[in-house]
Parts: sequence; C-alpha cells; structure tokens
Amino acid sequence: MKRAALVFALTCLILLSGAAAAAVSGSPQLSVQFADDTVTPGEETTLDVVLLNEGDVDASSVTNPALTSEVTTARGVTVRVGDGDAPFEVTTGRQAVGNVPEGVSTPISFSVAVPADAEAGTYRVPVTVRYSYTDYISETSGTRTQSSVSRTFRVPVTVEDRARFEVVDVASDASVGSAGTATVTVENVGSATARATRLSLASGNPALTVEGGESASRFAGTVEPGERRNLSYEVAVADGAEAGEQALALRADYRDDTGRERTAGPTWFGLETAGPVRADLSLSESSVRAGAEGAVTGTVSVSGGQTARNAVVVVTSPPAGVVLAETRVPVGDLRPGDEAAFEIPVTVAPDARGGQRSMGLALEYDSGDGSADRRTAGSRVVSLPVTEADPVALRGVNATVLVDSDDRLEVAVENVGDQELREVEASLAPRPPFSSESPTAYVGRLGPGESKTVGFHLSVSEDAVESTQALPVNVTAETADGDRLHAGNHRVAVHVTQEGPTSSDPVILAIGVVVVAAVLGVGWYWLRD
Repeated sequence: MKRAALVFALTCLILLSGAAAAAVSGSPQLSVQFADDTVTPGEETTLDVVLLNEGDVDASSVTNPALTSEVTTARGVTVRVGDGDAPFEVTTGRQAVGNVPEGVSTPISFSVAVPADAEAGTYRVPVTVRYSYTDYISETSGTRTQSSVSRTFRVPVTVEDRARFEVVDVASDASVGSAGTATVTVENVGSATARATRLSLASGNPALTVEGGESASRFAGTVEPGERRNLSYEVAVADGAEAGEQALALRADYRDDTGRERTAGPTWFGLETAGPVRADLSLSESSVRAGAEGAVTGTVSVSGGQTARNAVVVVTSPPAGVVLAETRVPVGDLRPGDEAAFEIPVTVAPDARGGQRSMGLALEYDSGDGSADRRTAGSRVVSLPVTEADPVALRGVNATVLVDSDDRLEVAVENVGDQELREVEASLAPRPPFSSESPTAYVGRLGPGESKTVGFHLSVSEDAVESTQALPVNVTAETADGDRLHAGNHRVAVHVTQEGPTSSDPVILAIGVVVVAAVLGVGWYWLRD
C-alpha cells in the first residue's frame, strides 16, 4: 500500500514539473533618463528621452527563446514629458514610440523653451510612460495573457549657469555683386562668464561668403554677463543673388569657470544686403547738325540699394558720322534717387545725311569690393537726331544796345545753301534781360548766296549788366519743292553797354555844332536890338 502511494506521488510530481516547464512568464522593466540633462536659460533646445528596458523573466523557454523575448518587450509605448516645477516649458506633447525590446531605445526628442530668467538648479521632471506587454505564454496551448502599465518617472534636469550670446545689432555696407564689411554687436546674455571666447560667423547661403569662405572667427577674450563685443567681418554677395536679408549663424566657443570647453549657438540672424545699382540714361530733346559743332546732352538717374561711386557716363558705341570729343564723362558719386546731367561735345561731318543715329550709353562705377574692377549699369541704345547742314547763316549788323533802353537790333540773314528759299521768316526768342514787342521779321525770298538785313525791336531792362549775350533767333523757310524748312535755333551775339556813343560819332558831333550855332545866333540878334 505504501509502495503504491509513493509511485503515485512521483508520477504527479513529474507531471506537474512538465506542466511548469511548458509556460513562459515575465515582464519589461523600463527606466528613463535624458541623454543630456542640462539646459541653459534663454535657449530653445530639446530634451532627448532614452528608455532602458532590462526585462524581468520569471520562467523562460529552453526550446523557443523568442517566447522569452516576447514577454520582456514593451509594446505600444508612448512617452509624455511634463513641466513639473521646472522653470521651463515642454512644447512637445505625448509621442508614440512603438515596441521597446530589451536594451536601449533610440532617443525621443521633446522641445523645451527655457526663459532667460530661469533660476539655475536641478529639477525633477515627470516623464510618463505607457505600454502593454504579454506576461504569460503557454508553450503547449499557445495561450497568452496581456497586461498594461502606466508609470511616471521623476527624471532630474539641471538648469545651469552658462554664457549665452545674442546678436543685438548688425550693420553692413555689402550689396549684391560687391563686397563690404559686416559689423556685428554680440552680447553675453547668459549668467556666466565666457573665457578665451572665439566668435565664429558662418554663412547659410552659398551666395554669401565670409572672409572669402564659408565662415570666419574672431577672438573676443573674456566676456562677462551683459558685456558686448563689436566684431567686423568682410562679406561678399555674389552677382545674381537676391537683395534683402542673408542668413548668418553666430557660434561661440569658450571655457567656463571650471575650465571646461563649452559651445553656445549657433544663433541665426539676418544680414541686410542692398540691391545692385540701377541706372536710367536718357538724352535731352535736342539734335546736332551736319557740318557743325554741338553737344549731346542728357541725364542719368540712379536707383537701387547702393551708391554708384566715381560714376562715369560711357559711350559704348559712337553714332555713325559723328566725332565725339569725349567718350567718358565723370558725374561723381550718385546715391539712390540722385540725378546728374552730362554733356558730350560732338562734331558732325558736313556731308552727313539727316536722320536718327544709334548711340550706346552706360554708367560705369567702382565695384565696391576694394578691387580696381569697375561695374556697369543701365546699358542702353539711344537715338541721336542729326539734321542736315543749315542753309541759313545769321550775323548781327547793329548789335550794340544800352542798359534800360529800347533799341533796334539789325540782323543779316544769308542763304548759304545751293537752292532758293522762299517765305523766309526770322523770329527772336528773347529772354531776360531782353524783351521785344515785334520779335518777328519777314525776309521773303533769298537766292543762293543772297543776304538781307532785317530789324527787330529790342528792349533792355534796367537790371541788365554790361556783357555779350547770345540771343536765340529761329528761322523758317520754304524750299523750291514746297517743303517747309526749320533752319534751326541760331544765336546772335548782342553787346550790352552802359554808355552811349562818344563825341567822336560824326552824327552826334554835327548835331552839337548846329545847336551851338543856333544859340549864338539868337544871342547876337537880341543884343543888336
């Protein structure tokens, strides 16, 4: 009887041990930490959460290790980082992570905004982790049971005193297509001293170079909290770049009070760059005449974002049949909005035919990058009117007048052409100190080589001064073919004087003799009576 009971007990023990061996149980064991647990006042940064799963196995499978891994894997993991009593704001909400097997997870980033006045210290931040897992697996039947966990960890974060740099002012004379100097004012807005500080400026745009490359640095020494440094960097903006703000980044490398190497930044800011010089060149409403000297006059106006320094109006292609005395006319420094007049003396060949002539103009100015290179703007082709040789010549015959007087101006009109002119008419165009009540004189018919003298009334104001002035005279005529001819704007020299004719004038002398004789005759007759 005892022997049968012992056999039965051994049989049950074997069966129970086999059943136990046919089940796997366990759970994930998660812990939380930050990859970098320090933040600095005034910065916007990230706290990177790292999950460590060490796993806890109660019963494992010898024949199927994957079942053991299944019970230690956290599934459907979500993570949320709160503010707690820390003096900063976590701006990222709950994040889904997925499955976390045994080992270390990839970092999960949460954005953090730390106020500039955040008090230094160590704070415990709540990190809530939620997940589910399989806690039991039957190897014989495949039966599984699930569990869910929500756990909040208190993870330390240190707000530490550090130097922090901001760009508080920036000025530059750089412009598109040229180089300039960028002056950057940097302030240590942090709460710690930066020692052996080196400030680096880097371009965020391929069109903008710093000191001829992508970046350059300046040594700033020891910078106390609230202290500023003014640093200058040579920058250049490529042709074709967009005017406006160009992106730059400032980075500070320094040592803290403990001698530890630190880096602050990068801090991004914009550098304002001016647009290129834009020039508009135009000719005045004038023309030049064949066989005569004249001048091409015009104006140049400048716009854009920079000054055209040492600007010169350049004739890039001269007009046919016209000899230019100058092909380069300096107009000085022209700021945006400035306008300057220019004049180019010319001589036109006598046999030049009338019509329009093409002439190329451009504005040339210093490149502004410190080199001897020159740049051009406003290149254009303008039309220069050329009129045929003037068939009429004018000269003053009696062209001396007195100040504050009414005089007669006589002008000889000569046909110097090779065809007869009809209905010839000359008109004064007086301007102060001159005026005229009869400014037009009719000449009539003039044959080739023929000359006629016509007179005009001319008043001279009392404000006039002794001088020789050019008085404009316009001549119109009709050719033998019936074409109406405008013979151009002539000028006649008029001499203005303060004194009248002297006693040597025969007419005046004769009048004086007659007057004296008359007085003597009257006196003799009175005495005789």
